[in-house]
Amino acid sequence: MAARFSLLGLGHPAHLVLFSLAVWSLCGHFAFAAFLEPEFYADNLFNLKFAAKQLQRQSKKSEKNEKAQKLKLKQAIEKGNMEGARIYAQNAIR
Repeated sequence: MAARFSLLGLGHPAHLVLFSLAVWSLCGHFAFAAFLEPEFYADNLFNLKFAAKQLQRQSKKSEKNEKAQKLKLKQAIEKGNMEGARIYAQNAIR
């Protein structure tokens, strides 16, 4: 039972009681029953890991796009294309 609640950082029984009261007051007693189910933790843990991987992929993609826009910016400045350089600079900081 204690291992189930360690995912939430609720190692001490007093933390569990405070957490239980908070959930009870926010969600009502029917929603509280979901916190006692092991599937609840498995589903939420999967969703959190999936979201973390998505954010990492998006971050890498954004960094790659930023580098490409900076390279285009540099090339536009060297060619004297200030309007194009302005556009590339705006894209690089987004």
